[in-house]
Formats: sequence, structure tokens, C-alpha cells
Amino acid sequence: VMALTGATGSHYGFMDTWGVDKTCYFGIYIESSDGFAWNYNDANGDGVTSSDTLESLNTDMFNFVGTFYGDDALLATRHKQIAAGKAVTIFDLIAYPVGKTVEDKELALDYQMEGVEGYVSRSGWEKGDMYVGLMGGENSGNKAQLDSGNFVYHNKGIVWIMDLGGENPANNNYVKESTRYKYYRANAEGQNVVYIVNNEDLPYGQNTTGGGKIVNTFENEHGSYAILDNTGAYSASYVSRAFRGLLVTN
Repeated sequence: VMALTGATGSHYGFMDTWGVDKTCYFGIYIESSDGFAWNYNDANGDGVTSSDTLESLNTDMFNFVGTFYGDDALLATRHKQIAAGKAVTIFDLIAYPVGKTVEDKELALDYQMEGVEGYVSRSGWEKGDMYVGLMGGENSGNKAQLDSGNFVYHNKGIVWIMDLGGENPANNNYVKESTRYKYYRANAEGQNVVYIVNNEDLPYGQNTTGGGKIVNTFENEHGSYAILDNTGAYSASYVSRAFRGLLVTN
């Protein structure tokens, strides 16, 4: 869109599409204050292809999107990310808000991610602050994992409970759904979830279709909670109801 607007002077309605003005907030909240991205499902950042640390996201579009919509929260967030060590790219320079005084905006500590059915909460936005998350979503999909109900916990700059992330796609038949779940990283046993194993109905711990949905959330000055209805991740032969909750309180 940046190139289209620069070349033609118009975005042809793309930036008016529902949700585009808020899409960058997913990039903000899927990361801890220490710059570790939650590599749920088949995402990278697991040590398979690069290093032994979780990788941060590329958020160099925040300046363009923030400037376009007049969203100072995105501009201030990107400024603080760069100050904390994220690399500056050509897209930062092209869209830098020259001559604009950016006001820092206080972001909410809790955030629900519709569609992927995620919920994250944190104690603050400074390095070392606590970061926790609960994720549901559909188990089916391209290179999906059986991870509905997965959770993470970061505190004091340490990742105490993590997601293993994606398997190396070059491994034999990993990209094929019929054989993918034989890999530990992809089946329910390799996740932070409750798994039920039955050779006929649930050979890999959860249904390969279905999944969980966030059905209730609450936040106030004392903390927050989220409830995930994870019944769809299991066979009705074994569970009538399956819920997982996340509670953060001081």
C-alpha cells in the first residue's frame, strides 16, 4: 500500500477496509515487553532455523500505518521499540513522521485477539514485566498444530513457559496434514495443553479439526481473566465440556 500510494497518490480504498486500522495492535500484543514474540502454532522463533532465543516481530510498518490513521499510539510504540534495540529499516525512514510531535499513549495491559482466539495480559510495558497468554483457535489449516489451549508465561526477562513453535518444514512430510502430527512439535503432546490419546479417535491428543474459542474476559485495576471453551478440540466421546482459564491478579 505504501508503494501504491506513493506511485499513484491513492490507496484505492484498501486502507478503508474493516480492521486494517487496528491490525498492527496484534503485532504489539503478541510480543512481550522484552521483544519476544509468542510463536504459537507453526510460527518461527524456536531455535530451529536461527538461534536459541525467541525472535521479535518486524514492526517497521507502524510508522506508515500510524501516520496514515493519525494513530500516535503506533508511532510512540515504534519509537520505543527502536530505542529498546529493534533495527531501523528503510520503511521506517520513508514513513517517518517528520515535524510531528508524537504523544505517548497509554496502552491497555490486556488484549483479546478475535479469530485466532487469543488473550494476553501483562503487568506493564517495561522490560522485565510479566507477560502471559492463552490461545485457542482452529486446529485445522495450513501447517496447523494441535495446540488449542496453549499458554505462555514470561517474567523478569525470562521465558518460563514457552511454545516450541514450528518444526523445520524441510523435515520429511511435515507439511502434509496426514503425517504432520507424528512430529512432537505439531501434536498435542508437544504443547502446553491437556491431551487425550486414543488410537482410533484421537491418536495425536486433540482433534485435527475444531478448536477453542474465548467466551469470557474481564479486566479491572486488580487483574484480568479469560475463559477458553476448548470442547471442540476433543472428541465428544471423551469430554462433554472442556474449559481452560487464565487468571492474572495482584
